Amino acid sequence: MKYFTKQWYEDMQRTSMYLSLKVSKKAENFSEEYYRDLYKIQEDEWLRLQNEMSKVKFEEIYPEYANITILNKEKYEERERRLEDFNKTTAFDLEKAKKEFNELHKSNIENLKNKLPEYILNDVADIRILALHRASEYVKKLITDYCKNKRTIVKKTFEDYEKYYNKELKEYKDNIVENLHLHDCLITKIIKQKDKLTIEIDSSESFTDIQTIIFEDYEIIEEEMNFINGWWLYEEIYIKNNIYEIHILIDVPQNNKYCKSLGYLTLKARKVNFFI
Repeated sequence: MKYFTKQWYEDMQRTSMYLSLKVSKKAENFSEEYYRDLYKIQEDEWLRLQNEMSKVKFEEIYPEYANITILNKEKYEERERRLEDFNKTTAFDLEKAKKEFNELHKSNIENLKNKLPEYILNDVADIRILALHRASEYVKKLITDYCKNKRTIVKKTFEDYEKYYNKELKEYKDNIVENLHLHDCLITKIIKQKDKLTIEIDSSESFTDIQTIIFEDYEIIEEEMNFINGWWLYEEIYIKNNIYEIHILIDVPQNNKYCKSLGYLTLKARKVNFFI
């Protein structure tokens, strides 16, 4: 990966950290009482929203399945599967929701520790308060400046790849260059055979209808982990001697749904086919 590296992606995650921050005079000093009060307020709001979401009806989320009489057998079975999943995930459980809020809060704390530089963390009176989106005026300014600097770096990388694309790839009016834009596709299956590599994806959350990509006469150059159930984030394409070299950045959720692991999949192929 030359442009959309792990470091670049991590920098992108740092570009908007300041947006949810509110200035609080109380955040200037450590206060267990302030932390407990703020935590309770935000936990109550979280519980209220989760309870409201649990009242949303299946037909409001999936209006295409509302009229059962017009569904064929395949669509009806699909509706039943979605309805079962919907009922499992939307039922409100007070204790479960409290636990989820606490897990999210702890994850926010760890993210801040990992994403913010030491010179900012040293001025934070209580990282728990910052994880609840409150900061002193000075700390908010430090974080804002830091994020805007990262935004500049991220933007330049996009611009640099666009320049490369326009110079080296735009002239290739082929299926691969035009269609290999699979951001936010979920990798559901990877089948390795001697002469071809097949990747099946769920593209329902993306802007493509592609469901399967087949790389023929391929060679895997780099494969850092098992990418099944990983999210296809960004790709880079290079062409030399009519061979495609494709670099992919993939995000694989770990056991804790708030923790993720980035990895590279890099391969060469003489031919790439797409299927909807």
